[in-house]
Amino acid sequence: MYEPVRVEINSKGKYRARKVNYILTSQVIQVPYPLRMKAMSKFRYFQVREQWRLTDFLFNPMVIMMVLPLLLIMILPKMMNDPEAKEDLKQISNMAKMSELPEMSEMFTSL
Repeated sequence: MYEPVRVEINSKGKYRARKVNYILTSQVIQVPYPLRMKAMSKFRYFQVREQWRLTDFLFNPMVIMMVLPLLLIMILPKMMNDPEAKEDLKQISNMAKMSELPEMSEMFTSL
């Protein structure tokens, strides 16, 4: 990359070159002819390719959606080995069986 230079040529054919100053646009710093410009930095045409990382793969939303339910299926039954939790679940299921409320669809079909 080179320092920006503006070359102005008037109607009489005279020309002048000046450094471009984006902050003070009215400031004129003339550059002598012939223009000799030094490179300020080397221009990068290509970007460095990203390296493959395992964390990118693991935190991919599709992988999370596939792996998380599998982990829950494997872990939750082991967490439910607690006898108190099993009794609570049995009581809840027994209460649901005892209530045996008629379903709305059955009520409407019997009318």
